[in-house]
Amino acid sequence: MTLFDIGEVNPICRRTYIRIEGILDSPLSIGSGEGIATDTDVILDAQGNPFVPGSSLAGAMRHYFAQQVKASNHSINGLFGSIETNKQSSLFIYDMQLLDAKQSLSKRDGVKLDFFKTAMDKAKYEIQIIERGVEYVIRFELVERSDDLRSNPAMRTDLVRQAIDGLASGEITLGAKSHRGFGKLAVKTVQAKVFDYTKTQDCLEWLDWDDQEGNAFDNAEQWSFNQEGITAYTLKVPLKIRQSIMIRQYAIRHYNTKQAPDYEHLYSGGEAVIPGTSWMGAIRSRLSSLLLQEFKVVPARIEVLLEPILGTVINGDSTSITLIASTVRVEESVIEGGHALTMTRTAIDRFTGGTVRGALYTSVPWIGGTTNLVLRWFDRPKGPSSEVICGLLLWVIADLQAGLLAVGGETAIGRGTFAAFDKSVVSGEILINGHPLTDPNSYSRVAAEWIKAAKREEV
Repeated sequence: MTLFDIGEVNPICRRTYIRIEGILDSPLSIGSGEGIATDTDVILDAQGNPFVPGSSLAGAMRHYFAQQVKASNHSINGLFGSIETNKQSSLFIYDMQLLDAKQSLSKRDGVKLDFFKTAMDKAKYEIQIIERGVEYVIRFELVERSDDLRSNPAMRTDLVRQAIDGLASGEITLGAKSHRGFGKLAVKTVQAKVFDYTKTQDCLEWLDWDDQEGNAFDNAEQWSFNQEGITAYTLKVPLKIRQSIMIRQYAIRHYNTKQAPDYEHLYSGGEAVIPGTSWMGAIRSRLSSLLLQEFKVVPARIEVLLEPILGTVINGDSTSITLIASTVRVEESVIEGGHALTMTRTAIDRFTGGTVRGALYTSVPWIGGTTNLVLRWFDRPKGPSSEVICGLLLWVIADLQAGLLAVGGETAIGRGTFAAFDKSVVSGEILINGHPLTDPNSYSRVAAEWIKAAKREEV
């Protein structure tokens, strides 16, 4: 007699312990609900160390399966459990450990800008983040019973592998502002230790095994993972900084008091970056201008068209409206090459030509370098198609490459403009789903037809 022959007992037949190691590939903001150090503080354990609750991981994974992988409800409920069917979760997700993250706590501030890039009243905010580059450890425990293995032995393991692929590819992101470049993980290794309860030796080994020990996974199976993911569309746009760029950062820590500038370009993990919020603000502003000026869409209708693509813009009290998450996700871009340059300037009185008293200040913009703008989105049953979204984004990208759209601050003095790479350089091509973009006009035509159809619906 085997365990599979024991009537309705439905015993545990297999346990799989999974350990995932890697680093944060972008800043992470897991809010605690407190606002002591900033408007939104990072959650800490009893020792004051940042961590990611297992519930946050589980929620992100379950949403991924429901929205992107298109797994059946039966499969999702079998893995994560269900209150409706009174089914317990088969996958135990432990809190994600962040190693030495206390030293990497930082602040990121921002402000909402209007159409004319002027700061809006009471729209300044400050959040606490964990900087990119911090090492992490994720642990799963998959418990499978006789009924699970009898009906579909590989189903739950396959789903866990798909979740790991989602983490490795950046399709599963964690925490706040995950659609604006935060919460992306880089996976380095995935190890799995399997205990087959139908084998006496495995049962005895499990009794003495502790997954917290340093050598617990020494002889474990090494799982491969897919970093490409299953995203419907991904646009990767290489860009050169024409002259300089300035995304302001005021919380400067690596200067002493006497030498500290008034502000400098934004850094994360020791590298100059362009945050997703800056990219998306510029994209939304330019699309609004195009719809207004080129297609004569009335201003009240513009947000209705853009909301399913770029998300809801919150003005004032948002409790009375239905919020829509952005379909398009943008990654935080790391700048490669270039250098910082300290500049001291003073304001000049336009009438006398003399310096303005008390107007001397020092800034540190970033000069030159290259970066990649990465945009991705999934198909949704409602809203514009992926081809329409691609066409709209390509219009903005054309302006970026031509230097007609500036990103960041001090754009009035020439900062924040980009240029395309020479077309003879293979690495300078726009990639769509990993392949060179060969026919951008086809996407542009689809987008134009969508806008015209939307205008006809107004009449």
